[in-house]
Amino acid sequence: MQTSAESQLLWWLALATGVLVIIVVAALLTIVLTVASAIDDEAQTINQTAKDISGSTVQLLYALRVNATLNSIVGGAGLILQQAGRLAAHVQSCAGCPGCQASVRPPTPAAPEPAAAPAAARPRTATPAAGKAPWSWS
Repeated sequence: MQTSAESQLLWWLALATGVLVIIVVAALLTIVLTVASAIDDEAQTINQTAKDISGSTVQLLYALRVNATLNSIVGGAGLILQQAGRLAAHVQSCAGCPGCQASVRPPTPAAPEPAAAPAAARPRTATPAAGKAPWSWS
């Protein structure tokens, strides 16, 4: 049979062991929470980087479309330049060939412009006229 001192010692050892287990569990939980927080921060950084990459990818697609459009413009400009060269060569060698004279049309007469009202007859307004400096009045 156990004595009272031995029972007390066993109770104190059990209590100390329980407190030690609680401290170890609390320390481990603190480490787990710290690591989880660091993982969350890194995940947010990775997510933001992915969004930036996605935005850059969209901009890259637009840049590729612009590049394709500019290439087609350059191709068209090259064709225009070739035709202009052919036309210049023809004009230099042409002394009024029948093909050129048949394509020449007489200019159409321009319609006469209406006469402007005299300055005294024009009303003064508080707003500047279109295309004029703000201090000039119409």
